[in-house]
Amino acid sequence: MSEEKTETDDELSLAGSPLFRQLSTEALSKISGLMSRTSYKAGDTIFLEREPGDALYVVESGSVRIWVRDGESNQVTLSELSADDFFGDMSVLDGGKRSANATAITDVTLKCLRRELFESFLLEHPQAALGSDTRNWRTPSTNESTSLPTRYPQREYCS
Repeated sequence: MSEEKTETDDELSLAGSPLFRQLSTEALSKISGLMSRTSYKAGDTIFLEREPGDALYVVESGSVRIWVRDGESNQVTLSELSADDFFGDMSVLDGGKRSANATAITDVTLKCLRRELFESFLLEHPQAALGSDTRNWRTPSTNESTSLPTRYPQREYCS
């Protein structure tokens, strides 16, 4: 028998994420209410490098691989993420394109926050932007042009 998560459980889970841990209980409740859940099967692509960044994600369960291709088209893993880790925040905060690929390593459930909702939240709670330091994450090598197509398939990232 599976237990249904409560809003309080969601708030406690978000409090464990470095992106949100400095927020008040009230702010955690607010941001939790703005997030939706989405799931991917192992091996599914969550997003691709150079796609528009329209959402950030917090891993609820499972694991995610963040990776790029090097100059010889070899896959290079930048990070493997698990529960309470977040990703996708850089392009949401700086308005740029995705600087890496994200793939589900295992079946994964993610909490998803769309850019426009996060931006309105930041107007009320600017301290949330302090939890994500994007200054040293984007490197020229992850923003160089590649042979990727300029048009991306239409995806529903989070509802």
